[in-house]
Amino acid sequence: MSETLTYGLGPGGLVRMRLPEIRRSIFDELRARIGQPFDETPDSLSGQFVSIFSEREAALWELVQAVWLAAYPATATGLSLDYAVSYAGVTRIQPSRSSARVILIGAQGTTVPIGSIIESTYLPAGQAVPARFSTTADTVITRDDVAYLALRALNAPPTGTTYTVTYNGSTVSYTTVSGDTGTHVTLALKADIETLGGTAISNGQNLVITSQTTFQADWSATWTLTALGSPATAEALNTGPIEAPAESLTRIISVTPGWSAVRQPSAATLGTNLETDEELRARYATGVYRLGAGTVPSIRANLEQDIAGLASLAVYENTTNVTDADGRPPHSVEVVIEGGDDEAISAALYRLKPAGIRAYGNTLVPYTDDTGFQHQIAISRPEDQIVWLRATLTTTSEETVPGDVAARARRALVEAGSALGVGEDVFLQRIASAVFDATTGVAAVELEAVVSATTPAPGDYTSNDIAIGPRQRARFALDRTTVL
Repeated sequence: MSETLTYGLGPGGLVRMRLPEIRRSIFDELRARIGQPFDETPDSLSGQFVSIFSEREAALWELVQAVWLAAYPATATGLSLDYAVSYAGVTRIQPSRSSARVILIGAQGTTVPIGSIIESTYLPAGQAVPARFSTTADTVITRDDVAYLALRALNAPPTGTTYTVTYNGSTVSYTTVSGDTGTHVTLALKADIETLGGTAISNGQNLVITSQTTFQADWSATWTLTALGSPATAEALNTGPIEAPAESLTRIISVTPGWSAVRQPSAATLGTNLETDEELRARYATGVYRLGAGTVPSIRANLEQDIAGLASLAVYENTTNVTDADGRPPHSVEVVIEGGDDEAISAALYRLKPAGIRAYGNTLVPYTDDTGFQHQIAISRPEDQIVWLRATLTTTSEETVPGDVAARARRALVEAGSALGVGEDVFLQRIASAVFDATTGVAAVELEAVVSATTPAPGDYTSNDIAIGPRQRARFALDRTTVL
């Protein structure tokens, strides 16, 4: 004997009544109450009435089902998904802007106002206009907050001329002797400044002093000042991963008297797009780890949630009493992270790592706690492995081959490769499989690759997979991908 199906909410969850079942149920109820048969054909008067009511009731059942499904991360979408994952402490990552550390060069005392626009000279493929960034705060160009200083000595200074430079309160000097040139002066002071912890470059009679942070500076009147720069932060006008390679943000759009140039020592930290439903569901599984701290999963989950602009992340630990094979010291944790602000990452890592465990990395970002004590927090920034791809497509006559099949294949290969994160090896067949999802008419893909900082020779390509180290990330680009 078959079991009667119970619709609605029950021990097995929600059982939805569908349109045919609703229609059958209404006719059965009419016959039971009135005691006579009804014409059930769709074109009959009774059939038309029942169909109208059935469709409305079916719509209500669909609404009930949608409400039911909206409660669970696996089936919810949009705002409902945001609510569903929030119970595990997970929130959707909002779009963020790319940001860059720039150096504003100009006259001493010049104030560059907040919102000043700088344009990039870099125009990636598919982008119509160069990206623009704006400064996030008023910035005063001053010798008390220097990130870039360029001085010029005389090419043939008179004997007995004294050149002095003050770096963070310490003064170094050089007095010329017979036969000295400007190069002798800059070389001597370069060495002295480096002993004080500064970074200096001697280029003939020109002396350039730079810093990843800032320093106070002064100099004697025997020098000619050629450039004075103070640091600022600039953010892209639009959200998303807007690229700005090093030294590309150099065009001043918002003219300010006394502001003459911009330098950008390092590439911009990429922003992010709004996290998609698929990405949020994938990260939801780590949500429970956000409620803890001190473990590798919790460090990773919290950094992914809290660090704006994070593009890729790997967390490693060494629990042994000896340095491991990758150089991590005993009892240490290493965060290899692409994107995000150094100071924000340092503060988060101090909060998340276990007490007494060293935060190891290739970039030292000290963190000062509420008591004023400075902690030596280090993070690692990944090294780019520049990947070149060469794909040979074999087409088939059994399917339509689009006219832009090569362009589709190129995009698919680059997107698949770019999805690889820090420390992930490049398996060529996995990347090649993306071509079949992107286009029709392709029967086979022969994919070859090579890692090279410069344009490789044709014979350099191989079909071997590429091993990526724990502190590296594979980089792909359309202009480094060839489809034959």
